[in-house]
Amino acid sequence: MSGERPVFSIAIGCDCDPDRPEFGGGYLKEGVLSWRGIELGIDRLRLARQKFADQTGLWPKFTWNVRADFQIDKICKSAGNSLSRHHRLWRTLIEEGDEIAWHPHLWAWDEKNGFWFQSIGDHRFEDECLQIGYDGFISAWGSPPHSVHAGWCYQDNNTISILSEKGLKVDCSAVPGFCSLGLGGSDQSDWSQTGFHPYRPAANDYQRAATPDETELDILEIPASVGSSIWVGLLGNLRDRFKRRSFRLNRNGISARVPLIASHPWLNAPIACDAVNRAIHLKQPYFFSYSHCDEFLDNAKFTGRGYWVYDIEYIFTNILRTIDEVQEKGFDAEFVTISELGSKMRM
Repeated sequence: MSGERPVFSIAIGCDCDPDRPEFGGGYLKEGVLSWRGIELGIDRLRLARQKFADQTGLWPKFTWNVRADFQIDKICKSAGNSLSRHHRLWRTLIEEGDEIAWHPHLWAWDEKNGFWFQSIGDHRFEDECLQIGYDGFISAWGSPPHSVHAGWCYQDNNTISILSEKGLKVDCSAVPGFCSLGLGGSDQSDWSQTGFHPYRPAANDYQRAATPDETELDILEIPASVGSSIWVGLLGNLRDRFKRRSFRLNRNGISARVPLIASHPWLNAPIACDAVNRAIHLKQPYFFSYSHCDEFLDNAKFTGRGYWVYDIEYIFTNILRTIDEVQEKGFDAEFVTISELGSKMRM
């Protein structure tokens, strides 16, 4: 029909990890994991979403990326522990239009020194960790995941091939232009050569699309939205240096920032607007951002390095501002899960 406006898709992910230390968790201590973000935070989000829907008529969808991996199996005696323990909650979220997805971390246990660390490049451990997590997910949930958001956004040629072989349809770990390798002992990933367009990775290079003469993996990589703001980038880079206990300046962390949906609108708006405009310019009309469920807790605004940065109400302010930006550019906004966005991209 002539006169119809094009559609711009908005996808929001949430990593459902144990609570981080700054939100009251004991994340790296063996046997001491707190799950208040899932147990309390998600219900707070559901109530806030219903209130938002009553006021605006809008229903934002979420993709809930649930932990299942070697670390959860070791500490909780089952990799799918969070899926089985909170099964009713996840089913309720499905009924509300959301998606349950997979969030594996490559946490390995150093038996000699007694601490957890991000194990990258060790293919034997990657194979074991992802197999344990995948099997645990299916056993607890009853069906395999369709999409995945990797812990710390880490992928390499081996991990992405494993996900493709297991039938995962969508990975949304890429952060275009971002690299944190060598910056601290965890939270490391490399997407420095990745662009802004969704792609099917080459088997020999997860960061780019396969060429016609290369083997193409049967998984769609959907990069996160990134924007640029000098002052937000500098503040974020300073935070990251403390978080990773690394004092090296990560220059690409200034220009490639994901607009975190639960962060203060003062911080989120500049990079979200830049990300939306970049997506429209590149003819890739989608916005993908994510959060962590411990950011939904009632005291998240006042804890540790999250002081005044995160709040559940910020999510809906940021959503409205993103929609305003989309509509000003002549688009209608729609909310989708990551798998739904992947299906649109595959068409």
